[in-house]
Formats: sequence, structure tokens, C-alpha cells
Amino acid sequence: MAAPATLPGDPARLSRLKQVSPDLADDYMTLELLAAGLAGIQANQQKALWSSAQPSGDPTGFPSAWKAGVTRLLWRALEDGCREVGSHADVFRLCRVPLGQWPLSLCIAQSDSELLLIENGRPSAFAEQAARLLLSKDPEAELVENRC
Repeated sequence: MAAPATLPGDPARLSRLKQVSPDLADDYMTLELLAAGLAGIQANQQKALWSSAQPSGDPTGFPSAWKAGVTRLLWRALEDGCREVGSHADVFRLCRVPLGQWPLSLCIAQSDSELLLIENGRPSAFAEQAARLLLSKDPEAELVENRC
């Protein structure tokens, strides 16, 4: 993927996003976290098919990458005034829609606007590539470290 461009909008908006997280405006980081989370959800489903259920330490049962990606996306939606994104279910629905058609203004390259995170009911190739983040206890920190 191409390097992220600057977030559209006025400097005050960028300042508010940076108060929440210095890299919240990095939509590619958010998408990578969501993609890694989807790959983790699929891996957990496959494990459940072939082994006895293991209790999760997390009451939601979602991988940490998914939760971090959803949280970042919810903050961005709030900042954009986008009411279509407010829950995990909304984000799952969006993952089946090309990135360029999401209801909030993602700062991504035009060439990536047709990417999906879920294709034919499974994580897309992009999601599969992001699966390496599943091994990290702090996927956001792992992404930041790998970019420096």
C-alpha cells in the first residue's frame, strides 16, 4: 500500500485527533489492525472446529488487533460526524464494502479504494497479510515500531 497522505481537514481537527492518539489519523494503521483482527477471528473459528473450546481472557472474544482497529475507527467516525459506524457489527458490515465507499473519509490512495477487508465471507488477501500482527500483545505498538 502507498504511504498515507495527510488527513483532509483543518489543523484544529488534526490537533483533536492527535490528542486522542498521535497516529489516529493514520487510516492505513487502522485498516491493518482491522485486517489482522479479521484474520485472528478466522483463526479462532478454525481452532474451535478442531479442538475443545478454550475460555478467552477477553469477555468479547475479539482479538486485540480487531478491538484496537474498531476503537480507532469509532474515534474517526465520531470526529467525522459519521453515524453509520457505532458498533462492532457496523464495522463488520463495512469490511464487506470497498474502502472507497465507506461512509467516513478515509485517507487512502486511490488505488486502494476498491480493496475489501472481507471477500466471499473470508478475510481478504490484505487481511491475510496483516495476520502477522496477531502474534503481538500490542498490535498498535508493533505497527508503529515497524514503521520507524
